[in-house]
Amino acid sequence: MPLTRREPTLQQNTLMAGARYGLVGNGPTRFVDDVRYGITDTIELRTSLLPWPTSLMARLRLGSVHDGLGAFVLDGGLSYLDAGVRLVQDTGEPSVGVRLHFEGVVSWQKAVADRLAIFASGHVRTRNSFLPDDDQYAAAASAHIIGDLLDNLAVSGGVGFASTIGTPVREVVVNFTETDRPGISHLLARDDGGQQSLTIPLTLTYGRVDSFDVDLFCTPRVYPEFGILFGAGVRLRIDDLF
Repeated sequence: MPLTRREPTLQQNTLMAGARYGLVGNGPTRFVDDVRYGITDTIELRTSLLPWPTSLMARLRLGSVHDGLGAFVLDGGLSYLDAGVRLVQDTGEPSVGVRLHFEGVVSWQKAVADRLAIFASGHVRTRNSFLPDDDQYAAAASAHIIGDLLDNLAVSGGVGFASTIGTPVREVVVNFTETDRPGISHLLARDDGGQQSLTIPLTLTYGRVDSFDVDLFCTPRVYPEFGILFGAGVRLRIDDLF
């Protein structure tokens, strides 16, 4: 199925695993992954493995990308549990501590014309720390235009903005939850210049079959200072799991 015609939630009893690795560019490398299971066609659960389960979020879809109003999607829950176990110590952070990162996401997607879709999302993220003076509050928004060049080849481009609210950037990298997205839209990091980030995320997705996608992405940051991140990802779907 062309990328612009896919619903943003999985079909019932479908399992999906995905990973994206931002390796080339400025600043620290970025690795994000998600494992999703469709409870119904409109409700699913998500976790991430780094390498054990470190998150638990729920996703609810209202409407369809083919409807006049498009599909509205709500995500919420524990996006990252940092239990203080460090294989590689984060620069400037203590080696032991417990931090709970909660995130809420509202997104919207609509198929337009024959081979185009529009996607927009907003994020609110909190870091609740058991250590003193260690909390963080952040928000982000992005908008993308997605186009199918072929049934199995799609591109997208857009704009992304992220900022902390009343606190400095305390995470080495703020990995906002972008479920089922082909790239990384935000480059908000502690050592990359300020508490805000304005980016122009670009992606290319190739899916020879419906069950497997390969993603390439390039995310330039244009404010507050120039930076760029190149990376790749894969997404694998297994239908009728049981």
